[in-house]
Amino acid sequence: MIYQRKYNTVVLNIAVISIYILSGYLGAIISNLPGNITPVWPPAGISLAALILFNRKIIPGIYLGSIGLSAVLGQFELTIFSFGINFLAACFDVLQPVVGKYLLKKLYIVETILTKLTSVLKFIGLSFIFCLINSSFGTTIFYLANFIPAEEVFSTWGIWYAGDVIGVLIYTPFIIILFSKVSKILTLKEKILTVLVFIFTIIYSVIIYLFTDGDALLNSFSEYLFIPLIISVTYISGRKTALSLLVITQCLATYGTTIGNGPFTSSLGYLGALIELQIFLVIEAITILILGVFRSERNQILRDALESKNKFQNLIDTAGSLLIELDREGKIILFNKKAEELIGYTSKEVMGKNWFDFGLLPEDREKHFDIFKQNIMGNLKGLETYDKKILTKSGEVKYFNWHNSLVLDNEGNITGRLSSGIDITDRKLLDDELEKYREHLEGLVDERTKELEKAKQEAESATKAKSEFLANMSHEIRTPMNEIIGYSHILKKSNLNKKQLDYALKIQNGAVSLLEIINEILDFSKIEAGKLRFENIEFKLDTVLNNLSGGISLSAQNKGLELIFDVDKKIPDILLGDPLRLKQVLLNLCSNSIKFTERGEIVIKISLKETSGDKCKVEFSVKDTGIGMTKEQMGNLFNAFSQADMSTTRKYGGTGLGLTISQRLVKMMNGKIEIESEFGIGSRFYFVAEFGIAEQKDHDDKSKSLKEISGLKILVCDDNATSREVIEDSLKSFGINCDMVTNGLEALGKLESEAECPFDLLIIDYMMPEINGFETIELIRNNLNIKKQPEILMITAYNNEEFQEMLDKSEVKNFLIKPFSYSSLLDEILNIFGKQVKKVNTGDEINAIELINKFKGAHILLVDDNKINREVARDLLEDAKVEIDEATNGKEALEKLIYSSDEEPYDVVLIDLQMPIMDGYEATGKIREIDKFKNLPVIALTADAISGTFEKCLEIGMTDFVSKPIDPMELYSKLAKWTKVKKPVIQNELKVVKEIKIDSDEIKSEKINIKEELTRF
Repeated sequence: MIYQRKYNTVVLNIAVISIYILSGYLGAIISNLPGNITPVWPPAGISLAALILFNRKIIPGIYLGSIGLSAVLGQFELTIFSFGINFLAACFDVLQPVVGKYLLKKLYIVETILTKLTSVLKFIGLSFIFCLINSSFGTTIFYLANFIPAEEVFSTWGIWYAGDVIGVLIYTPFIIILFSKVSKILTLKEKILTVLVFIFTIIYSVIIYLFTDGDALLNSFSEYLFIPLIISVTYISGRKTALSLLVITQCLATYGTTIGNGPFTSSLGYLGALIELQIFLVIEAITILILGVFRSERNQILRDALESKNKFQNLIDTAGSLLIELDREGKIILFNKKAEELIGYTSKEVMGKNWFDFGLLPEDREKHFDIFKQNIMGNLKGLETYDKKILTKSGEVKYFNWHNSLVLDNEGNITGRLSSGIDITDRKLLDDELEKYREHLEGLVDERTKELEKAKQEAESATKAKSEFLANMSHEIRTPMNEIIGYSHILKKSNLNKKQLDYALKIQNGAVSLLEIINEILDFSKIEAGKLRFENIEFKLDTVLNNLSGGISLSAQNKGLELIFDVDKKIPDILLGDPLRLKQVLLNLCSNSIKFTERGEIVIKISLKETSGDKCKVEFSVKDTGIGMTKEQMGNLFNAFSQADMSTTRKYGGTGLGLTISQRLVKMMNGKIEIESEFGIGSRFYFVAEFGIAEQKDHDDKSKSLKEISGLKILVCDDNATSREVIEDSLKSFGINCDMVTNGLEALGKLESEAECPFDLLIIDYMMPEINGFETIELIRNNLNIKKQPEILMITAYNNEEFQEMLDKSEVKNFLIKPFSYSSLLDEILNIFGKQVKKVNTGDEINAIELINKFKGAHILLVDDNKINREVARDLLEDAKVEIDEATNGKEALEKLIYSSDEEPYDVVLIDLQMPIMDGYEATGKIREIDKFKNLPVIALTADAISGTFEKCLEIGMTDFVSKPIDPMELYSKLAKWTKVKKPVIQNELKVVKEIKIDSDEIKSEKINIKEELTRF
C-alpha cells in the first residue's frame, strides 16, 4: 500500500529538481561514455515514481530538473537555438512520465502496482510502451539539431530507450517502496542472513565488474550467479532490500562494462556489451518484481492466517460455553478458559490426557467412552445433545447441557470430536424442586379440571338454552306478528273510511315498532356471540338514502322536524359493502336524533374522506338541534340496555340497544362512532366507514343527463337555510344557474323582476311562514306580470293528509319528500323537462303488478300448520289470480305432490319450517328424492330468524327463503324469480287489478326487507 504524506509543494519540487539532477549526473558519470549516453537512466524511473506519489503538482520540478541536468552535463550553449532544443527536450522528459501515469491509472493498477501479479505484469508491459516517447522524440530532435550523426541515430535511440526502460523498472518500484508502509519485521535470523548475502553480493560485484578483465570471464557465465543471490535476498527480506542491492550492483556493472571489465563482452564490441548489460539488468529487475509479488502475497496469507488463528483463539477463550476437543483416542487437544473456570483444571494440566480417565464420574466413564468410540466411527450425524454430569477438580459434581459434533479434516476424515457445555447445575436443582411442586399441582389441576368440565357443560347447556330460547321467541313472536302485519296490509286495501284507515295504519306501525325491538335484541345477541355476518355486494348510496328516508320521514314529520341529506358529489355512485347494515346504523342514529329533538332540523351529511386504489373512506354525520348531552351522559351512551339517564328512559322510552348495536356494527366496518354534543344545543354523531369502489356502470348516462339540463335557470324558495344551501350545491353541480329566496313573497318579487329573463323552474317548499307553497303558486299563476310561467317542483317535509289534499286540488304534479337525495332531485328535474331518466330499480321501487304478472295463474301448494298464516298468504296472492292448494304439514304436502296430475302440476311450493308430524326440512328432503320434483321451486316461509336458518334451507334443497312477517313485495319478488308457470294467463286477459304500490309512508310503516331480516339473524 502506497503511503502518502502531505508535503509543501515548493519543498517537493525543489527535492524533485535536486534528485533528478543528482541521479542523472551520477548516471552519466558512472557510464563514462561519450555524449552523456548511459545504459541506465535513473531520472526516467524517479520522475514516474514522483508523479505516482505526489500527482501533477511536481511536474514543474521534473521540467526544471531536466533543464538543470542539461546545464550540469554541459549540453547548453549560449545560443537561442541551444536553449530551444534543450527546453523542447525537457517537455518530452515530462510527457513520458505523465503518459505513463495516465496509462497505469487507466488500467486501475496505480494502487496495486507492486502487490498483484497482474498489476506487475501490466506495469512491465506498459514500461516498454511509454518509454518510447522520450527516446524517440529526443533522438529525433538531437539528430535534426546535428547533435547526433546519422550513423549513430539507431544505436543512440536503442541505448536511450533501453536505459529509460531499465530506469523505470528499477527506480520507480524502488522509490515507491521507500514511501510504502513496512509490511514485515524481519527476525534476527533473517536479518543476519540478509546482511551476509548483501555483503557477499557487493564484494562479488566489485571483483567481477571492476577487477576482472572481460576476456578472462568470456563464456564463464559468472554473471548468472547474481540471479540466485538476488532471488535469495528478495525471498528473505523483500523487494526493498533486493532493489537496493540491484541499484548498487547496477552502478558497478555499468561502470565496469564501460571501462571494458566484467562479464559483458561481445563480438559486436562496445555496443554489444551495453546491450548485454541492459538485457541482464532488465531480467534482474523483472525477477525481483515478480518474485516480490509472490512473497508479498505469501506474507499476506500468513498474516491473514495468524489473524484468523488469533480471532479463533479469542472466540474460544471468550465463549460463554466450555469447549473441549478430543482426538480419536480421547486425548484433550483443546481446553478453553471457560472449561478451566467451570471444571477447575488448567489447560496445561489436561492437555494430552485422556478425558475419560478423570473428567467423568467413575460409573459413567465406560458408557460415555463407548458413545465417543461410536461417534468417532461416524455414527454421529449433525449435533448430538444431552445432559451430562461432570466431575470437577475439587470433586464437586456439576450438571451440563452437552453438545457433541465431529471434527473433520480437509478431506472429510474424522479427526476428533468437539464438545461444548453449559452449566445447568442450578437449573437442575431447581427442576428437582419444581418436580415436587408439579406433582402437588397435578393433584390440584385434576380437581380443578373436573370443576371446569362441569362448568363448561353448564355453560354449553346455558348457551344451547339461550339459542333455543331465541329461536322459539323469534318463531313464537313473529308468527302472530305476521298475522297482525299481514291482516293490517290486507285491511288497508279494503273499503275503509278515513278513521278506519287511520286505525289500520296505527295497528301496523305499532306492530312494526314491536318487531324492531325484537330485531334489536336478536341483533345484540348475535353480535355478542360473534355470529353476525357482513355482506360485500354492490350498492348505490342513493338507494340506501331513499330507503332511509322512507324509514324516518314520517317520524320527523309528526314532530315538525326538517330532514336534510347533504351528500358529497365526489362519492362514487356504486360502492361495495353491506348496504343493509349501513342503513341499520344510519336508521338508528337518525331515529335517536328524531327522538331527542323537539324542533329544528336534522342534517345527514355524507362526505368523501379519502380514496386509495379500489377503496374509499366515507364519513357519515347526523347532526340535530335536540336536547344535547353532558359529558357524563355521553360516557354511558354506548352501554347496552342503558340510555343517558333514567329520566331520559322514562320520558323517551327505548331499549337502549340501538346505539350499542350501531357502535358494534361500525367497528366491524373498521370505524368508530364519535359524539360532539352541547347540552341544550344539540348533538352530532359521526363515523368513518371503508367501502370498495365498484365499476361505475352509469357514468356515461349521468354525464349525458347533466349535459341535457345544464343552462337551466331555477329559483329555489325555502325558509330553511341548510336546505337551501344543499339544494344550491346540488344544482350548481348539475351546471344549473340558480337563485335563492326565503319565502313566497320574495319568490313572487323575484319572478316579476326577472320577467325579461324568466326562470325555467321554481323549486318551492310547502310549509313556510306568512304564505305556504301552494298559496305562493296560486299568486304566481294569477300574476300577469310573469309572462312565462315556470315549471313547479314542490318539496316538503310534511307528507301528511293535509298536504295530499292540497296537492290533489292544485295543479302541482311533481313533488319530492324531504329528505331527498342528489340523484332523486336530478331525476325529478329531468322528468319535468321531458328527458329520459334511467331509473335504478330497488326492492322498494318495483311496481307490484309487474312482479305479479310474472307468476299470475300459477298453481301453488301452500304448506303451513297455522290457519291464519295461510289466510294471510292467500289474501296477499289474491290479485295474482293463482290457484292455491293447502296442506297443514310436510307429510300432507308430500302426499299432495305425489298424487298431483301431470295435467295440473304444481309450479311452486311455499312451505313453513316448523310444523307437526313432518317439518319443512324433512319434507323438502323427501321431495328432492323424487326425480320429477328435483327442480320444483320450494320457498321457505318461516318465522325462524336465527343465524344459519337460510343456509340450512339451501343445504336441505330449498330454492329460497321468505321471513315472517311477510313483506308482500319480497314474496312477489321471490315468486316472480323462481316460478315457471305451466299454463300462464295472457296478460291482456287479466282483469283490471288495483295497483299495489307502496308509497313512502307505507314503506316506512309496513316494509320488512327480507335480506335485512336474514342478515340480522
